Parts: sequence; structure tokens; C-alpha cells
Amino acid sequence: MRTSNASYVISRKDVQYFPSSLSTITPTTSRVVRVPLTSGSDFIETESIKVAFRFVNNDDTNDYHPIMGHPACLIKRIQLFANGQRTDDIDNYARTVHLYTLLKPREWWINQSSEGFEINDVGGFPHALPESHFQEVLMAPTLVGLLGCGKMLPPQLNLVLEIEFADPADTVRGGQNSSVDFSIQNVRVLASQVTLDSALVESFNRVLLSGRSLVFSYPTVHTQVTSVPAGSTEFNVTVARAYSKLLEAFVTFRANAAQEGVTDLEHPGNQADGTSSLESQMQIGSLQYPHYPAKDFAEHHHFLQIMAGTYGSSFIAAYPVERVPKMPLSGISTRAGDLARFTFKGLQADKVQQCYVHMVSYQVVTLSITGNILNDGSTTEISGITAGQLATVLTAYTPLTETATNTASISTNATGVANNAAAIAALQTQVSNQPAVPDLAPYALASDLAAAEGLIAANSSSITALITSLTTGLASKANQSTLDALQLEVDGKSTPASVEAKLASYSTTAAMNSAITSANNATLASVASNYAFRTVTGQLALDIVAKQSGPDVDQKIATALWDRPSATDLTAAVKLKTTPADVNQKVTTALLTYVTQVALDAALALRDGRLDAAEASSAALQAAGFQTAAQVAGAIATALLPYTDTTGLNSLCWRCETVDLTASKYKRPGRFEGEEVPSQKTWASEDGSEAATKVQTWAGGEEGCSGREAYGERAKTAMQGSERAEGRDCQRKQDARLQLSYGGHGGGQTFWRTLDAG
Repeated sequence: MRTSNASYVISRKDVQYFPSSLSTITPTTSRVVRVPLTSGSDFIETESIKVAFRFVNNDDTNDYHPIMGHPACLIKRIQLFANGQRTDDIDNYARTVHLYTLLKPREWWINQSSEGFEINDVGGFPHALPESHFQEVLMAPTLVGLLGCGKMLPPQLNLVLEIEFADPADTVRGGQNSSVDFSIQNVRVLASQVTLDSALVESFNRVLLSGRSLVFSYPTVHTQVTSVPAGSTEFNVTVARAYSKLLEAFVTFRANAAQEGVTDLEHPGNQADGTSSLESQMQIGSLQYPHYPAKDFAEHHHFLQIMAGTYGSSFIAAYPVERVPKMPLSGISTRAGDLARFTFKGLQADKVQQCYVHMVSYQVVTLSITGNILNDGSTTEISGITAGQLATVLTAYTPLTETATNTASISTNATGVANNAAAIAALQTQVSNQPAVPDLAPYALASDLAAAEGLIAANSSSITALITSLTTGLASKANQSTLDALQLEVDGKSTPASVEAKLASYSTTAAMNSAITSANNATLASVASNYAFRTVTGQLALDIVAKQSGPDVDQKIATALWDRPSATDLTAAVKLKTTPADVNQKVTTALLTYVTQVALDAALALRDGRLDAAEASSAALQAAGFQTAAQVAGAIATALLPYTDTTGLNSLCWRCETVDLTASKYKRPGRFEGEEVPSQKTWASEDGSEAATKVQTWAGGEEGCSGREAYGERAKTAMQGSERAEGRDCQRKQDARLQLSYGGHGGGQTFWRTLDAG
């Protein structure tokens, strides 16, 4: 997809071009339509050009059966003229379009038939148009090279499209009793015109005024039709045309007996019985394409794939001559007089009667200030008779194979002539024996005498009238003396030769017009190179008005710099910055607390060794029957399952008794009365039989619970829910943790449990 925004196109509009002559075609009228493609000052977009018309079946009883779905079946020839000179001429247009259609996928030409005659999916033929019905038809002139060059066409080309419609009998499918009474109405050409930017148009005009030309290059096709001599098993055809770049050639055959002449692409050999020995080759000068003759259907199909990039089911002999396929500039030039000669061998006698040669060439058209079109692809016939023309002439002569038959016929005719001569002699003898005829020459018939008398009387009156006329005429004539005087006077006058000799030093009207035109062109070129158009100067004036003056720019710069620091401020700020030496010193100082990479690597190696030793010790312990931390944690969790949860413990906390930590039973030896009890310290009872640990809990401080203490078996039973432990009410506590320990004088065992305060 092209990504340009095409900003040079100002506007686009859809237009219609109508014929300069008749726009309705019938079987009894002229079938040629000329449509001028005049666009004013706008350019024509080539991709949008389509020929449109209404096809009407005038038959009241028969349907119209088109020979193919593409509407090109109705057209015999298309020509395109630019400034009066022909740039494209595609004869046998319907057959050429059908040939290219076969090289497209089926979906493509079925889609194309939507603008022509719809294809029947079952048989592949177009649907018939019922009697007294009409069909709106659109057709893109795809084979007209200049209209498919991919460029916008300037109005200076003055294009004229000429369309010649085909004979009605050549447009219908055979064997269908089809209608041939139809009319083509409202012929027109649909296209889009674009208005380009004035600067771009001026650049086009500047190119033309400077003497340069606009070049249009595109491929086009020329078709030559040649008759195949009767009974031929070998056939040669020569195309005498001069091309700058010949790209490729197609050759197809047609049998006259075929009902579908346009779509008949006949195989000229014995294709049906498998004994075909068809060979073909194209020769241009000393070059041969292909180098070895192509044989039968398979190899011809192979070269068709190379040239067209696709394939077809009908027989199409293809001859690619490009040095690099699909590169037009690598074609072959035949402008030196080289002939294109096609040779076919192994034909089946009388199977085909016509040969179509389609030559595809690369054509160049130039447009100059004079409006002349130089058609680089125009060709002229080389003097001499072609092989096809010679074959056509020789069809009137008897082949040598019939000489014996002709000799016998001549002998028979000679005997008949001798017999006729004897009969004539006998008749002459009978005539001679008849009595002699009396001599009536001196006598005249009465009727002859009466006619003579009438003639004499008429001559007398004519003579009288002549004498009267001569007398009257001579009265107005000059006598000889007067004529002699006039002759003397005329001899003294200038003769045309003398007048021409005197005027030889003066310029003729044509020369003066040519000089004026040359001076005018030189003046226009000088003006175009030294002066600008009024539109350009006007635009420049508007652009200057929109610009700002120098003082305005200086004022805006000064205003914009108000909040910017001056050079002095920047210098002072820079002096406050740390110097590179200071930065280096700070970096060195900061790195004193770090170790080097070597030391770090040694420490990591030592750590890795210790870890490896620890892992080995762990593995040995596990092998000896010790459990891992995860296994121990699982065993502890299993052992704690019989104990109460947080909710149960909270329910017990509501009924706890307050323990007086100042009682003498929980005094630490050596402490004074009323001394603050530190958190998480071990206290001994007076009797020394149990030990209790006080735990300071809750980060809430004063609002939290001051703690709980438990001791011995009594604290253990309180945790299991069998007895109430000492404590006090805890209503505003969160995330409390209580650690309980119990043990005897001998060290005993310690039990830890964490409880959430309610």
C-alpha cells in the first residue's frame, strides 16, 4: 500500500466523456465510435478509465448468448490517438483479451464478468440475456498501453479513443440459436480527473517550455493474422516490424469450422491420439527462441509459464525474448531490420486455417512543447512480400502434386478441341454451298432515306443557328491588330519568373511564422527562467506578511531570556561545584570500608567450602536418623493439635485471676520492697520448688496488659483448659505472645506456647 499523502492533488472528480459522433450502435449503422478525452486543465487518472454502454437485446423471441463473459467480446479493434498521432492499435481485441484472460485465475475473470455478462458456475459460459432485455456493461481498456502506464495523463496529450465494435455474428456462442439483433446505446467513457497543485503544474509547463519532453513508457501488443495453406504439415510466418524493445510473442491457431471463433485456441497437431510431433521455434536474426525447438504441449506450456508467470488450459505458444523475465528494458531490438520468423512442424493437415501472432513490445511516447508525439514503438512494413502474403497469393495456383491430373485433363480437353474444330469445318462447308447473297450496297432502304432527309433538315437549322451565333460572338471579339498591340504591352510587363527572382531575397509567410514562433518560444523560455508567475509572487507576498520583523524577534528573545541566568551567575554557580580532584578524594575515602574483589572472592570461596561441609554434615545427620527442620515443624504441629486454639484461650482469659507480682512468693532475692520488676526475667519462689518467667507483651505500652506469669504444673494445666491460670482481664490487646516455662530443681524440661490475646 502506498503511504504517500499525495498532497500535490488538490481535488478529484468523476467525469464522463461522450462520443463526438453517434453513441448508439446497431447492425445496420457504422460501428466506429470516437470519444475525445478532453480534460481541460486537469490530469486524467488512468486507473479509473472504463468504457460504459448499455447492451440491448432487440430480439423478441431469442436470447442473446455472448461468446465470453468479458464485454471485450463486442469489440473488434481499439485505437488511441494523442495529438492526432496513433499511439496504440490493438486489432482482434476480443481474441487478445480472451488470451490474457486465460492466463488469469478463474476467480479473476469470474469477478470481471460482474461488469459484463455473468458467468455460469456450472458450464463456465456466460448467462444468456433474455429477449427484449438490456444489460449495463463496464469494461476497462486493459490492453491499451498508454491508458495503463500508471501515470496521470496531462491535458496536452489531447487523447481520442476510437472503438470499433465487432460484427454481431462474431460475438455470439455457436450452436445456441442466439440473437444477433442488438444495439449498443449510450456509449461513454468513465474516468476521474484530478486538479494538481499550481506549483506542480507550473513545473510541468516549465519542463515543456525549456524544450524538454515528458516521457511515457508502457507495453503494448500488435496482432498479425496469417492464413495457413491447405494441406500443410509445416508452416512458416514472418513478422516484419521494427521494435525498440520486443518483449515476447504469443501464437495461437484457429479452425474456420469452429463455432466460437474468438475463443477458439486450437492445437495444430495430433493432440487427441497422442501421436503429436509438433515443434515450433522463433528466430530473430541469428537468435533463436528457444535455443532448441519446443516440442508438443508440455514444452510449449513450460515456456508459457516462464513468460506469463501463470498457465492456461488452451494451446498458446509462447516465446519469451527478454534477457531477464519481467524486466522490460531487457527486451530485444529489431530496428536494425531483423525479421521475426516463426517455424512450425508436425502440423495436422487442414486442422487449422488461421494463425494469430501477438507481438508484445515496450513502447515510448514523448510529449514536447510542439505537441508532437514520437512513437518509439511505431513500426513500418519492410519492403518485400512476407511468407504469409506469398501463401495467400499461391492459394490461387495448383500445387505440383496435381500436375499429373492436370496433364490428363489437358489431353482430354485437346481431344475435345479437335472434335470441335472438325464440326466447325463441316458447318463452314455447308455455308459455302449456299447461293451467293445479292449485292445491295448501292441501294438504300426507304426508312434510311427518310432518316437522312430529317437529318439534313436538322443540320440546316443547326447551321443557321451556328452562323447566327458566330456573328453575335465575333461582334464582341477583338481584331488581330488589337491583339498584337496587347501582346506588345504584355511583353513589357514582369513575368512570374522575374517576380519570383525579385522576391527570392525576401522571407516567405511560412518562414516568417516559423521565425515568430521560434522567437516566441525563446521569449517564453526566457520569461519562465527569469520571472515567476503572479501566483508565486502573490504567495510569497502573503508569506512575507506572515513573517515577523527583526525588532519583534529581538524583543521576543529578550523577553524569553528574562528568567534565564546570566553568564556571571553561571560562572559563580560553577565555582561552587566540587572539583574532579575532590570527587576522586571522596571516592577513595568512601572505598576504604570495602574490600577488594580478590578478598571478596577468597571470602566467598571460604564460605562455599563451609557450606559444602555443612551440607555434608547435614546429610550425615539425616543418614544417622536425625530429622530436618521441616520434619520437626510438622511433628510439632501434629503434637499441638490437641491443644486449644486462640478462640478457646481468649474465652479462658475472661475468667483469669489477677496475680499479685509484688507478693513475697515472687520476690527476687536481694531486691527491695516495691522495686520494679524487669521484663522477661526469671524469678524464684520462696520455697524454691518452681520457677516462673514473666513476659512483657504488647507494643501498646501502658494500655497493654502488664503481663502474665505462670509456674510449674499449674501453668501447664491452665493452658490445656483443665484449670484457670492466673492473670488479669485483657480487653484492648492485640498480637500478644505469652511464653510459659516450667521445670524442677534438676533443670527438668521447658514448654513454649504462643497465644493471641483476645
